[in-house]
Amino acid sequence: MQFGYSQYLMQHKKSESTIDENVRQIDYFFSYLDQTYNRSVELHEIKADHIREYFNFKKSTIKESSINKIHSILKSFFNYLWEINKIPYDPMVKIKRFKVKKEEKPILSYKAFQELKSKALERVDYSPLRKAILICSIYGLRPSDFHFIKDDVSYEKSGLVIRLHKRTIFLNEIESDYFLQYYNQAQFNDSPYVFVTKERENETLNPVNKMTIYSNLRVIARNFNVPQFNLNDIRFAYAHYLLTHEGLTIEEIASRMGIETASAVILANECKQITYLEPDSITS
Repeated sequence: MQFGYSQYLMQHKKSESTIDENVRQIDYFFSYLDQTYNRSVELHEIKADHIREYFNFKKSTIKESSINKIHSILKSFFNYLWEINKIPYDPMVKIKRFKVKKEEKPILSYKAFQELKSKALERVDYSPLRKAILICSIYGLRPSDFHFIKDDVSYEKSGLVIRLHKRTIFLNEIESDYFLQYYNQAQFNDSPYVFVTKERENETLNPVNKMTIYSNLRVIARNFNVPQFNLNDIRFAYAHYLLTHEGLTIEEIASRMGIETASAVILANECKQITYLEPDSITS
């Protein structure tokens, strides 16, 4: 019951996963209405109160940040319905996003993460793998972004280039030198992927899992006496830096980080609510 919305998203070059998630959330919403009112609720009958009731229902099981993602999906959907004259007015216009209450957990600023990277790369006791993971992490990668293959890495005049699904990363000369140390080792593993995790049971090589990434980041945080951090923390710091220091627009941040504009809006709003620790917080 998307009224041509999935085709509309395809025409606007949205990814298959984004379309699937949109369709799923819209179906959930209509299922909720049907079950709540014991009948099929017509489009023209849907009011802002119905959507607020749905959000309050979801609030008991998921976080405000997740509800905001659903908010973005429904907002786009109802705007589409209004534009094609399927509804007399857009009920989402009256519904505001939830204010996300984040834990008071300060994280390193992006400049501090850069300083941490520089110091960590100098450690002779760190493996090439650990350094390569940190280098990629600093560019705001998600766990799935680490699943690139060896053919996605190439060398240009200024340094290494890593082509991901929705973005391209350009490593500087120093980063390229350290990344190459691991990349050259990876040529000998029997897998097309650059980063891999060996399964204990059958010793097969699979694309690197989150545990491998996070265990290396935990060691770095402990060695440098900084708060434990994960990929999301780096992404928040990176988005905040792009927003406040580079002055990028939401669309430019979405392009730089390889995410949808709706996700960039959420990231930009949430990153403003965090306390950031500056480089002088780092000790070796």
